[in-house]
Amino acid sequence: MRRSIAFVSLVFSSSLLATACTPTDLTEDGTESESSSEEEGSESESEGEGEAEATTDSTEEGSTSEGETGGVEVCDNGEDDDGDALVDCNDDDCLGQGDCAPTSWTCDPQFYGEDESTLPAGMTTCDCECGAPDPDCAENQDNGVYNCTPGQLCNDSGMCEDPPPETCGNSIDDDLDGLTDCEDTDCFGETDCPPADWVCPAAAFEDGNECNCECGALDPDCEATPALPAAECVAGEACNTTSLSCELVTGEACGDDGMDEDADGLTDCEDQECYGVGECSVPGWYCNLSLFAEGGPDAGCDCNCGAYDPDCDDDTAPVYGCAVPGSICSEEATCEIQVPDEWTCDPSFFGTNDGCDCGCGALDFDCEDATVESCAFCGLPGSCAEGEDCPANIDPTNNAVCE
Repeated sequence: MRRSIAFVSLVFSSSLLATACTPTDLTEDGTESESSSEEEGSESESEGEGEAEATTDSTEEGSTSEGETGGVEVCDNGEDDDGDALVDCNDDDCLGQGDCAPTSWTCDPQFYGEDESTLPAGMTTCDCECGAPDPDCAENQDNGVYNCTPGQLCNDSGMCEDPPPETCGNSIDDDLDGLTDCEDTDCFGETDCPPADWVCPAAAFEDGNECNCECGALDPDCEATPALPAAECVAGEACNTTSLSCELVTGEACGDDGMDEDADGLTDCEDQECYGVGECSVPGWYCNLSLFAEGGPDAGCDCNCGAYDPDCDDDTAPVYGCAVPGSICSEEATCEIQVPDEWTCDPSFFGTNDGCDCGCGALDFDCEDATVESCAFCGLPGSCAEGEDCPANIDPTNNAVCE
């Protein structure tokens, strides 16, 4: 307002000077005409008052300010009105006006209440120690604070201060470091949080997915049963839960510890290395031990495994390990071909990989399919086409019978 008053005084003085230097009207006898002089003075004074009134009105609106070049900066029109290359709130002339920085602001005006959308991703907009609180500091301090030392925050008064400690268990990021409760290393060692010397991400501790071996502290997942894979170990290595390091394993420790010591994906008695050892002893058995005596509705009879599988006692259980479909498993754990009751030819010809025998009352498992084109023998003794050469009178679509 002071600059506006001075401007008014200058205009008014100029008007008086103009009046003093204007030639006066003279009467015929050479005396000055007072009425003429008064009229001009009155007119000049009126003009001066009009200019002063216009200038005063302009500054009283609260959104304009006269700049260095003599123009007036309008603080909310997006233009550089006073020609000083600074627009609206970026111009010091606008401090304290509208939404611009307060007059106490000592930093660059353009940093007050910045538009985050104009800044690179992750860039902080919180400016501290600037004479007044920056609105940007209310919600944007995770990426650091200008004018403060690393780790400090800007308080509500716009001053730098050390952050409060993290309170573990309140679901609040108290120290504003982007980590809450047990996720924050400040809480390591507290109840239900990772140990104090844990160096891996907090989420990896006892997550139930894998054993994190080289993390500075024992992960309970490394002692789980059955064993979980060791995240940092490669094939052939296992986690030593004492040294907390990956070590090469030379063999499976047979027993019921639930550990896959040789890291081959098989634990204890499931590992072939343990067959016949201690609790894993099944004399003669050489198939996967997990298949022995499985029990339950989904169990199968595993044959040709060196020992008889108790699952074979169930006549309805499917038989595995035999080359010929329909085979049964003998008490000697060997596959026996079960000849169908409908078979009329020599039983030794059925399913013995000796060629497709046709017309024998049942489909020979040696046949590629049931068509007559698959037949190798049609006139065998006991065949409905006995003594005839193929295709004889064999049914074209069912080579077990004749037409």
